Amino acid sequence: MKTNRKTIVLFALATLLVFLFITDLKSGGRCINLSDTLLAYLNGQTTNNTAILFDIRLPKALAAIFTGAALSVSGAIMQIVFKNPLAGPYVLGISSGASLAVACVTMLAASIGISVYTLGNWTIGLTAIVGTLTVMTAIVALANKLNDSITLLIIGVLFASLANAVICIIQFFSNPDSLKLFVNWSMGSLNTITWAQLQLLVPVSLICLAATLFLSKQLDAMLLGDVYATTLGVNVRRFRNYSILITSILAGLTTAFTGPIGFIGIAVPHLTRGLLDTTKHLYVIPGSILNGAIIILACDIVSQSLKSGYTLPINAMCAIIGAPVVTFVILKGRSRHR
Repeated sequence: MKTNRKTIVLFALATLLVFLFITDLKSGGRCINLSDTLLAYLNGQTTNNTAILFDIRLPKALAAIFTGAALSVSGAIMQIVFKNPLAGPYVLGISSGASLAVACVTMLAASIGISVYTLGNWTIGLTAIVGTLTVMTAIVALANKLNDSITLLIIGVLFASLANAVICIIQFFSNPDSLKLFVNWSMGSLNTITWAQLQLLVPVSLICLAATLFLSKQLDAMLLGDVYATTLGVNVRRFRNYSILITSILAGLTTAFTGPIGFIGIAVPHLTRGLLDTTKHLYVIPGSILNGAIIILACDIVSQSLKSGYTLPINAMCAIIGAPVVTFVILKGRSRHR
């Protein structure tokens, strides 16, 4: 009976995701008839509507799906690896490591006359991954020595503060144009996503998300501790290395192209466990993928609904819309188990 309920919930989430995806394609300052625009595109006609749909809205909607999925799964993995329910790419400074790496490349390159567009997507993406991988490795090394989730959380906050301090210094010496681009990027945005960036983001994310599904049984075993996982045949050291690599790639690549988004990674795994009423990662991982994509799409739709024509930062929208909902779900789930 429980399995049927989980399947129904996942199916409902998938249906909601499709609905929000279509709604996001329709959202914006210009009303577009999707069927007519798609028919015109298939007939080889180039109009303003086809350009808006396929050059702007479709890449943005796809980026929302993969950004939400990647950050949610990263948070779910980190909460198991660090044995801390508050772990996430943003809280432990992983996203700050990516931000520092991007800041170093973009603003320092601009100071010597190299344009951001000249660097290319691969350069920025790989730089962000190196930044996340560096911070992640340092935190794991400290976690092995401390064995204290609270102290580890404090160290993660200190890592983030240190990275942000260095970023502020770089910003102080940067030229106004590159500074404006970086500030807009740091607020979190899907509006600048291009097909060239999606050609890197989509396949890499799919590979990492698929690899995470294969780790679901090991994640379940790690819930009960390293010793118990070892008795079940889990190579804990190898598992952590895989987790570091997957999380660094997912968090780093999404941060490189959409900016740091802080709410999704920590909250969506809890929301998913509450909705599915399970800790089995065979359900939690796909549920987190769907919930993360749904929240980002919903935030993107709401951020474009202002009559002024402005689009609000996606990072702020995620926190404003999602925090009350997740808090309600978590409190409801805990009261149910009392």
